Amino acid sequence: MIPSNRKPTHPGIVLERDFMKPMGITPAQLAEKLGGKWSEVKITSIINGQEGISEKSAQDLAAFFGTTADFWNHLQQQYFQWARVRREMDKGPLKQMKKAQ
Repeated sequence: MIPSNRKPTHPGIVLERDFMKPMGITPAQLAEKLGGKWSEVKITSIINGQEGISEKSAQDLAAFFGTTADFWNHLQQQYFQWARVRREMDKGPLKQMKKAQ
């Protein structure tokens, strides 16, 4: 369920606070361990909420941290859905079109 009174926690905050800090690893160290297309810049962007977690990223994080990809995907989906609803609310209510006569 999407929190109605507050913004959901971005998955990057969960990544940093609940996984990286307890393990004592930096973005650079995590990027090195994940390999492939991971970089310190990418991980820092996720942590800062500037980038989301893709399906492939969720799989990589799940494999490394011993979670499921669904865990990461769910966090990202909640955040994305909340942001989308807020954008729509900022646009204001939709006006009904008048019928052509």
